[in-house]
Amino acid sequence: MSKNNTGARAKASGILTGAVGGILSCNPVSGFCWSIWKEGQDAKWKYRVEEFMDYVSKGLSADLLKDEQFQDGLAHLFKAFVQQRHKEKREYIKNIFTHFSYANDKANFELERLIDIVEKISINQVMILARIYNGDFLSGKGIQELEILGMQYCDLKTLENLGIVLVGESVINSQEQPNFSFNPGHHSHIFIKTENGSFAWKNIVTTPFGEQFIQYIQNL
Repeated sequence: MSKNNTGARAKASGILTGAVGGILSCNPVSGFCWSIWKEGQDAKWKYRVEEFMDYVSKGLSADLLKDEQFQDGLAHLFKAFVQQRHKEKREYIKNIFTHFSYANDKANFELERLIDIVEKISINQVMILARIYNGDFLSGKGIQELEILGMQYCDLKTLENLGIVLVGESVINSQEQPNFSFNPGHHSHIFIKTENGSFAWKNIVTTPFGEQFIQYIQNL
């Protein structure tokens, strides 16, 4: 590759990165975080901003930056990324950004909900969700690993309250009742100690949104 081509690409990349900065500095969602970084008030944020900018600039185009839905989503993702302390969760946000940037219907992409769940869910609960999604606990498979994961009934209830899975009797009553015959890989049967202290088998199934969530954060 010639030096001219390399220089031209670097210049184009710099222009796009500058455009991103303009969007983030003016948007009320991300403006405060951006100003703290520009003023050099927080070294941790400086590193995270640079990490975010380096990642998103690889998938940008001039047309994408003109999309108002994308601009708003970019601001929400930037704020969430910079404020997120956990490296693993920052990787989740990067992956959500990738899916969001390629989404045809950005207006109905549940970006804020995804970001909110990344904030509320624990890394351990993500591991549990991934195992449920993969069907690792079907018919007792993987039961011996429950203690290693440290899974408790409250973890399942947290995932259910977030709308990611359905637990036990709620599978029967919910409008999102799964069809096990057509979705055999995304449910599990788990023998676990319940909140009243007794052990019982529980049916666990990922909701349609839960499947999207795990696909997005793991970039499947």
